[in-house]
Amino acid sequence: MNNKFTSKLGLKLLGCIALSLIISVFCYYILFYASLIFAEKVIAGFHYIPDPQYVLKPSLLVKYQLFINRIRIICIIASFILFIFSFLLMLDSKLQYIREISEILSLIQSGKSSERIPLKGNDELNFLAENINTMMDRISEHRNKEEMLQTQNKQIIMELAHDIRTPLTSVMSYIEFIKKGNCTEEQEQQYLDIAYNKSEQIKQLTDKLFEKCKDDLNYSDSSNFEIVDSKVLLLQILFDVQEYLSENGYNVDIKNNITSPTYIKIDISELNRVIDNLISNILKYADKNDKIIWETKIQDNFILISQKNTIYKYSNAETSGIGLKNIKSIIESFAGKISVKKTEDLFLIEIFLPIQKI
Repeated sequence: MNNKFTSKLGLKLLGCIALSLIISVFCYYILFYASLIFAEKVIAGFHYIPDPQYVLKPSLLVKYQLFINRIRIICIIASFILFIFSFLLMLDSKLQYIREISEILSLIQSGKSSERIPLKGNDELNFLAENINTMMDRISEHRNKEEMLQTQNKQIIMELAHDIRTPLTSVMSYIEFIKKGNCTEEQEQQYLDIAYNKSEQIKQLTDKLFEKCKDDLNYSDSSNFEIVDSKVLLLQILFDVQEYLSENGYNVDIKNNITSPTYIKIDISELNRVIDNLISNILKYADKNDKIIWETKIQDNFILISQKNTIYKYSNAETSGIGLKNIKSIIESFAGKISVKKTEDLFLIEIFLPIQKI
């Protein structure tokens, strides 16, 4: 315990005892001599007698001494009661404070209150109340943080589950093409390779889902970041996008305006999640009669990836908004940003990834 508070409560207790003792002794002498004067008036019929042995007869002297002893005992008892009463009266504020601390702790324990103990005085009880309040603040902070983490954990599980659906749908589509038997051996092998890659992607996402539930709640682990040439990477990604969407009946226009090596720092698996979310939105809401336009270019100090499509007016697909939230969270983890513009007929998303200087 802090030396500042050491023995202050003990000194107050000793002070109360000493003051109560002084009061009781003082009252004892007042009561005793007052009783003595009253007894002398009654028995002897006169005022105060300095030495009763010279005044009273021997027969009355014995009775008088017995009466004095009884008065002394009564005064001692009365003084003792007064000592206890005055001591408790002086401690009443501290006893009430102890009761107050006890009542608030009982309410906190039962979960019916988050009230804090008021600080009174400058002794050990005040120090105890201050420590209890600090402990409760930390418990409350820990509880709030735990609730926030649980909410974030549920959100991340929902988002990862949402992201798993897109590559899973791709795998099912390619397997369906193969089952129909309308493709050549070369196409069949190509579809199997794509399905295998998508299943690897699903495995990575399920691994992330497990890791998120077990460990941290960050969208991207910075240890998985790597500096890559955006020209090569985006060319490969957009080629796969064009091939997949074309297989599903969409007319895709790719405009790649990055002509020289330009580097970005990203988690490739997380960027694939972004692309899969965009593909999922296209499959749900895009009009097959109009072009799906993908464009990459350098703008200021960013690599700009844009995707534009016409919205199918009669689409019955419901949206939860999770996909765009995923994209925003992932891109922000790359120190990037996104811009979304949506009207009744048109959807446009722009993704900005900061260029790394090598």
